[in-house]
Amino acid sequence: MDSFIFQPVLAAISTVVYWVALIALSFLSYALQPKPAKTRNEPGKFEIPTIKPGVSIPVVFGTVMIRDPSIVWWGDLRTTPIIKSGGKK
Repeated sequence: MDSFIFQPVLAAISTVVYWVALIALSFLSYALQPKPAKTRNEPGKFEIPTIKPGVSIPVVFGTVMIRDPSIVWWGDLRTTPIIKSGGKK
């Protein structure tokens, strides 16, 4: 008879332990994951895969995985400085 009284308490304790462990392990996995190296981009320096002489340009129909993408044209690659006037006085 006494075991019926403790079943809801044990269920509540196990639920709390589950959520605490889930949150703790989530924070631990985030803290231990490798951080990507930060690179500084320079204005006017673009790293875009371009077409090489003698390589055929693939024609794709539908959704496919292209192992070696080649970009034939890529829009306007100029840099424009941001010029702001000073604050109001």
